[in-house]
Amino acid sequence: MKITIKKEMVFLLSVWFVIYVVYDITTTYWLINNTAVGISGEQNPLGRLAFLYGLSGLLIQKFAGFGAITAAVIIMDNKLGMRKVTKSIIIKDVIEIVLLALIGVSLIGALVNWISILEAVFHL
Repeated sequence: MKITIKKEMVFLLSVWFVIYVVYDITTTYWLINNTAVGISGEQNPLGRLAFLYGLSGLLIQKFAGFGAITAAVIIMDNKLGMRKVTKSIIIKDVIEIVLLALIGVSLIGALVNWISILEAVFHL
């Protein structure tokens, strides 16, 4: 089976990678090391557990989540997107909507981290 990836899907996955993996790890790591509350300020219990292993724990957690969802998106898009049936168009739209929702949730997390950084830097 030949696997093809649409440019739109690559773009959506790239945007999500930058927000979900790079930005979130960078800001979370900064907040943990530069605020008085440290790791106890992390709201996500899985994030606290992952940080027991330091930066490498955060990287493994984010890459595992990103890799699993990316693989599922690519497989679903290839398996169901090649058919010329109305249902497959709906499924492809659902896949893109799920990716956009993941980007939205990641942006909310990024905003929360950014506000926390501003609060820590300017002592608000």
